[in-house]
Amino acid sequence: MIVRIDKGYSRNITVGLEQLDNRMSPIGFTSEDPKIHYALVRPGKFGVTVEGSQPFDIVIYQDNVRQVQRQSLEEGVKHTIHRTDGGLPLVFAAEKADLPIAPGAGTPLFDQPEATTGETSLMPEQPYIEGTGLVLVFVRISHRHPDQGPDLPPDEFTRVIFQLNEYEGHAAALANNLDRLVQAPDLTAEDSAT
Repeated sequence: MIVRIDKGYSRNITVGLEQLDNRMSPIGFTSEDPKIHYALVRPGKFGVTVEGSQPFDIVIYQDNVRQVQRQSLEEGVKHTIHRTDGGLPLVFAAEKADLPIAPGAGTPLFDQPEATTGETSLMPEQPYIEGTGLVLVFVRISHRHPDQGPDLPPDEFTRVIFQLNEYEGHAAALANNLDRLVQAPDLTAEDSAT
């Protein structure tokens, strides 16, 4: 399951999931309103894969607990984040489990330059969502200091929502979201016109 985020001006970030036992990206579907990426996975260790065209920041929540906060990851490299900031593996458990609190949870994210309004730019708080298997990934292009021209502040965080489910939960989610599925473009109509 891979999601491409267009940040404008030829800047993009690709976010995905990977099951660590077979290094495969899980299959799934996407719903609209709200946009949620449902992934069919087995319980076990997983990773979040990210790659950006420029240095970027990432924050990962799992089941309402901030697990990862990284700043200025290198551009052009596929990063697989499979451990929390505390060194524990990211694990999907079919049953609700109490996840350990990552170091620094609840503290301000990153040292930010002051915005033009004079306020400090912090990532918005993650809304509380009930359930298990919920992975929220926040990404943004990092603060940059170009060789020429003014400093460029970081852009806004973009949120990607993944819902991890085993087969039964995935089938139920699909049945409950049939009216909100994101449809693939119809390429056959275009092909038949030529």
